[in-house]
Amino acid sequence: METTQTSEIERAIYAAIDEATREPVEPGGPGRTPDTVLVGDDPLLDSMTFVMFALNLEKELDRRYGETISVMDLIAAGEQLTVEALARRIARRLGPRGE
Repeated sequence: METTQTSEIERAIYAAIDEATREPVEPGGPGRTPDTVLVGDDPLLDSMTFVMFALNLEKELDRRYGETISVMDLIAAGEQLTVEALARRIARRLGPRGE
């Protein structure tokens, strides 16, 4: 179930993807869907671009919510992680502000 906050977090994720790849994408385009794979089989970003994405997202979350969240702490080894799953994890970490 998507909440308004989760949607806002997804928009922050998409903005971080755009900044890391330096290629803005239209809504619904590659990298702009909740099921876009960020970590796992056939990820959208290579490892160096993912590091830039994570840093960009951390800065954006701090700007929007005033809280430092480590994206890398939200990823378990060997798992597949989508935009939607990452947004839900961030929302849980933010607590009532992210739900």
